[in-house]
Order: sequence, then C-alpha cells, then structure tokens
Amino acid sequence: MKTLETSLLTLIFFSTIGYLILRLWFSWKERKKRSTDSLFGIEELKKKKQKSPNAIVEILYNLSKAFYRILPMLKGIATRRSQESKDRLDDRLEKAGRPFGMDANEHGKLKLFTAFLFFFLLMIVALGNENSNFYFYAVAFGLIGFVYPDFFVSSLLQVRAKKISLELPDAMDFIALCLAAGMNFQLAVEEYVKRNNTILSDEFDIFINDIQVGFNRIDSFEHLLARNESPEFRSFLSSVIQGEQLGTPLRPVIMNQAEELRSKRRAHVEKEIATAPTKMLFPLIMFILPAMLMIILGSVLLPAQVQKNSNMSLTFQDFVYYRVTPGVKVLVNGNEVPVYAMRMVTDSATGETQLQYTQGAIETPEQGEYIRDYLENKKVQQAWFTRFDIPEGELVKYYISVVAHNGQRASDYLAMKYINIDLQDFDEKGVYITPEKSVTIRGSVTPGIALKAMMHQKELPVSVDEKTGEFTVPDLALTSQNNHIQFTLTDDLGLTTTIDRIVQYTGVFVNVSFTNANTVDQYGILTGIATPNTLLHIYGVKNNKLALETSIYVDDTGRVQEMIPIEPGVNQFQIFAEDKEGNKSPKIQLLITRSLTG
Repeated sequence: MKTLETSLLTLIFFSTIGYLILRLWFSWKERKKRSTDSLFGIEELKKKKQKSPNAIVEILYNLSKAFYRILPMLKGIATRRSQESKDRLDDRLEKAGRPFGMDANEHGKLKLFTAFLFFFLLMIVALGNENSNFYFYAVAFGLIGFVYPDFFVSSLLQVRAKKISLELPDAMDFIALCLAAGMNFQLAVEEYVKRNNTILSDEFDIFINDIQVGFNRIDSFEHLLARNESPEFRSFLSSVIQGEQLGTPLRPVIMNQAEELRSKRRAHVEKEIATAPTKMLFPLIMFILPAMLMIILGSVLLPAQVQKNSNMSLTFQDFVYYRVTPGVKVLVNGNEVPVYAMRMVTDSATGETQLQYTQGAIETPEQGEYIRDYLENKKVQQAWFTRFDIPEGELVKYYISVVAHNGQRASDYLAMKYINIDLQDFDEKGVYITPEKSVTIRGSVTPGIALKAMMHQKELPVSVDEKTGEFTVPDLALTSQNNHIQFTLTDDLGLTTTIDRIVQYTGVFVNVSFTNANTVDQYGILTGIATPNTLLHIYGVKNNKLALETSIYVDDTGRVQEMIPIEPGVNQFQIFAEDKEGNKSPKIQLLITRSLTG
C-alpha cells in the first residue's frame, strides 16, 4: 500500500513539473512573438487588466489545458454533446462575460478534468485508509467536481446581473447629462466607456464595436439585450429600442428610467435594513448569547464547581476505609454496607500486638498494614470501619448516609479514582541507590494519566506509552548526593496528586554555587558540598576553551567555601570533583557576572 501511495505522489509531482515546463514554454513563445511584432513595428492592443472572477477556477482551467496536452485523446470524450446543447451553453457563457475566454468545448473539458482531479485526490486518501467508505466519498467528490464549473457559471451570471443593476442608475445619469450637453447617444456611451472600468462599461464597449463594424443601432441594442439577464438593464434597453423605433427623444426616457431604478434601489436597501434584525437573531442566539451567559453566570457557577471538585481526589490504593461510630447503619449510594470492628490485642505471654477483625474486613496484606498503621498512629485500641473498593482508572462516587439508633443522620460525599504507579529499582522507602552519574528511570502508570517529573526545580523529559502506561525518564544526570524527584499525576478531569522519590548517588558528587550571581568584587564566593577527601577542580571557560583556575581539597566535612577570582563581564566555570582513584563527579556549569558599578 505504501508503494502505491508513493507512486501516486510521484505521478502528481512529475505532472506538476510537466505543467510548469509547458507554461514556461508557452510563455517563452509569447514573449518571442511580442518581440518580433515590436521589431516590425506592429503595435499591440493593450487590454485593461481585470480581476479574475474566480482564482480557483482559473487555476483549474490552466491545469486542464496542460492535462489535455498530455492526454489529447480525452478531448473527444469531454466535448461530446449535441450542437443544441453547445449553443445553449455558449449563450450562458456569453451572458456570464466569457470567463477566461471559455467556449462550450473548453467548458466541457474543464468539467471532465475537475471531476477526474477531485476523484483522484480523494482516491489517494482512500488507498491509505482502511475505511472502505472513502471509495464512495471519492465517487461523490468526483461528481461534485463535474458540476462545479456549472455552478461557477450560474453564480457568475447572478453576480454580473446584480452588479449591472447597481451600476445602471449612475450610468443612465451620466448618459442623460451627455445628451443634455448636445452629444448623441453613441458619443455619450463612448464617453462613459472611456471614463469607467466596470462590467456595464464592458457591455457598452461591445455595443460600440457592433456599431463600428456595420450593425445598426437597433440590432446592436438587440445583441446587448440578448447578452444580459439583469431585469433593470433589459427594461432600460427595451425602452431605448422603443424610443429608437418611434423616433422619440432618449433623454426623458433615460431620466425617467434612472429615477425609477433609483427608487427601486432605495426600496431594496430599506427592505434589507428591515430584515437585518431577523438575520442577526440566529448568530446572536448561537454565539453571542452563550458567551454572555457564561460571563454573567460564571461567577455564580464556578465556586460550586470548585467545591464539588475539592471532594474528588486521586489515590494510590484500590480501597478506602471510612471510620464510623459503633452501632450505626451505613448506606452507600442507597444500599446498606457492612460495618467492621478492628482492634489491636496484646499477647500477655509474648508482649506482641496482633490485629483482630470481623470476617470480610481485610482481604489483602496491604489492607491489614493500612489498618495497623492507622490504629497505631491514632493511638486507639479499637475502631469501626466500612470499606469501599475502587476499580483502577475509574472515578467512583459514594454518597454516604450514616444513621444512628435514635434516627439522627449524617451525610458525606466521596469521589475517588485509583491509579497505579510502579517505579522500578526503588526500594520500599522510595529510594533508588546508584553509583552511576546518569540513570534512566523506568516504570508504569495507569493508562490515560498525564505524568510530569521535576528534579531541582527543572522539568524532566518523560516518554509515556499511552496504551500500556509504561514510561521512561532517560539519561537523568545526577549532580548531588540525594536527588529529589517529584512525580505529578493528572487525570482527564484535572485531578492531581504527587509522589516524592529520592535517587541516591553513591559516587563522587559536587553541589556548589556562587553566593551571588552578580558582584562588583574581584572575587566570588563559591559555597556548597562535595564528596569528602576529594579534589575540586575549577575550570574557567574563555574563548570556548577550558583553563584550570584552581584545585581545592575537600576535607572530611565535605563543605566547600572558596574565593574565586572574577573578571569584569560574564564568567563561566566548569566544576567537578575527583577522588584518589580517579573517579570524577558529574560536571556542573556556573555563571557569575562582575559589574563595574553596584
């Protein structure tokens, strides 16, 4: 499957390169033709540069030209339609302004190309996806590509008609003013074309060209009427044609038409303004109103949510014992649960204490150890509990009701989630002892729990497998004798808990720092601790090179306090300890700045 996808992507890549080469070749031929025409004194007609009606369709149209140059045998399939259908399409394209100079045959070729392109693109996705529905999506996407050029022409017709209707009243005022100045209709229209660059001026330009090639004015008006679907423009042309046939003056007709169109445009604007509140209702309800409610009611609802979440917690035990008064009835989520009696009994012969409990109270050694520690810490001989078992990774909610014999009732609420975390190489006290300078911590956590590790106030990189929950903290550099690591666990509800562990480094170590990061003195005071009876080597970094500054002997106490010469500016040092056998501690980097003024 990957080989097929690679082949398809390669095909797309080389097709794009071929298209660019063809475009550059035709562009070179065009430039050569222009240079030849210029050499022989042939002047080019400079056309007004117009904005593309649709950039996407223009790109597809240019790509289709390259496509049919590569596969010319598909032109016959793309242009296969009846002459009557071609005539109707040519008429629609003419009314749409001939986008990109397109005719009926080129429109058919564009439809076939866009259908193939859309189908091909989604087929690439389908071949790389196991879901078979993508093949049906590819077919549907191809049909969308086939009708997309028709939709473009229809939308262009509507846009052109609307723009012509909006431009017409101003154009009629201009033409009427020219007629009042003594011009005839043709000169007035020519003057409008010279002074404007609009869709309506383009239509009038075609009208002037028809007259110049020999058509009479009525036929030119008829051609202009057939090319446009704007109701206002067609009404204007009908009035002008009628005036031409009857020989009546055109200026009053044009003035009346302009006034009527302006009144219609004013009424249309007033209608749109009247419907604006109704149109604004949907976005107001869907977007603005919820945001306002969140802001207004948030201050009321937020404290309740915080209070509810404060009763939720994460736990590292799959059970919880809830202490109650003896002789009460306990209901959890509406169901009565047993109450267990626990007590510590001392053997008079041996003096040892043993834990006694009712049947079913303790099921695992961890539960027995928990109750023993609880009674010893609270210094009580006997207590009564009910136990809740918590499944791993699930948030369980307990609504507790405790009812005494006299009917007095007390209620409580607990919501807890049990998560399991297992750290390798750590003993029961949570200590990992190692002589290595760098270690990798491995373990596992309940899947779905976010894990964060911190050491010496710096976050450590943690790699977690989301499916199994196995994680690693790689290449952890140890810089002191006791390295405290804090693991923070967060679930999808935002509940957080932490555990602390210690990685104890038994090799040569050093943990020193300057008392001040900035000083004006020529000496900096280096303090800290290091492995006793070792040499502390202090190197200065100058021009990216190390130079030994001094070596200090660390006595039996392991304490370090030394004055180090400091130069003006930023001073960088590399420090490590070395014992008699040549074992070295991890290197630490220190910076201290000496300023000229305090």
